[in-house]
Amino acid sequence: LKGTAQFVEALQEKKNENVVELKIDHIATHGKAGAADGTLKFKNKSHAFCHVYEFSNAKGIAVKEITSYIIEIK
Repeated sequence: LKGTAQFVEALQEKKNENVVELKIDHIATHGKAGAADGTLKFKNKSHAFCHVYEFSNAKGIAVKEITSYIIEIK
């Protein structure tokens, strides 16, 4: 996905899927960067994820960019 519009559209497509569990394993920040990883379980499938955030400044008030890695777990 690239841009806010594509991100919002993807969220809308997922809104009818029933989330069973969200597990966050790690959250780390340093300066203008941060990351979170974990697993997201739905009724019939699970995904492992890692989201890497770049903030506009070191205070982390506004997100400049997000890079996400999502892998379906079978």
